[in-house]
Amino acid sequence: MTTRFITVIFCSFSLVLGGVRAEASRGRSGLIIFGPVSGAVTTTSFTVTYRLAKSDQVCRLCLSPRKDMTVKTFTKAMKTDAACGNTVKLEANDLRADTRYYFALEVGGKLLEGSRGQCRTFPASFKKISFAFGNSIDTKKLGKGRLKPDVKGGLSAASENDLAFFLCTGDLFYGDINKKDVDRFRRAYASSLSYKEAQSLFQKVPLVYVWDDHDYGHNNSGKDSPSKAESMRAYREIIPHYPLAKGKEAPIYQAFSLANVRFILTDLRSQRDSGNVVDHPDKTMNSSAHPRPMT
Repeated sequence: MTTRFITVIFCSFSLVLGGVRAEASRGRSGLIIFGPVSGAVTTTSFTVTYRLAKSDQVCRLCLSPRKDMTVKTFTKAMKTDAACGNTVKLEANDLRADTRYYFALEVGGKLLEGSRGQCRTFPASFKKISFAFGNSIDTKKLGKGRLKPDVKGGLSAASENDLAFFLCTGDLFYGDINKKDVDRFRRAYASSLSYKEAQSLFQKVPLVYVWDDHDYGHNNSGKDSPSKAESMRAYREIIPHYPLAKGKEAPIYQAFSLANVRFILTDLRSQRDSGNVVDHPDKTMNSSAHPRPMT
């Protein structure tokens, strides 16, 4: 009998994240607001996101299976656009399975300082794997003494392990945004993803992420959230995700496979009936179309 292992590391949150805010993180290159954040990993591909401080910057990802990057290839180039928050999502394709790739962002023909990261493609056959999961990353509590000096936060602890990915099951930030303002969502994502512990983790561990209420909209929000469209737009701009249902306001449920293990991520916010609605047989936390793409 073949013994198969999946190691799951649970990171206890809420987190108090140390480090610098999004604006200060530009000191790495003068241009990067946040990134790299990798995700949407398969056996032959992954996606990396960066947000830059300027528009009209021609970007591409330089990647190599060697740490010194002496043998390298490049992704298709993209140009930053203010209409998308100057965020670029660069797709690396035609890669080897179960291989660690090292990468950096090239802008205008030059590799940016502080843009380096790494990502391992998924194995084609089953092997021992580990992943971590957690939620409720409350950056607003920074500096309020929630962690003792000798205690590590959950993201720091996770970054010390060889993980296939980190699964955030919601509340990546506590924005509680209820206004039609996509820039507020962009700033909230940038603030969370640019903290020191988050940077350290996502430079080497892919992110898998679905929202809950505080990062989708306001507290206990559902399908009637006034900021629903803006939340959907920001998620699609910023997060490296697996294929989603068609439509700008379609739910963000998704699924992926790692060897013979299927991971199913549900969206229990954007299609959710309000808690104020009287219970009835058709009251739901998701849409009727929710299960079909997840098989």
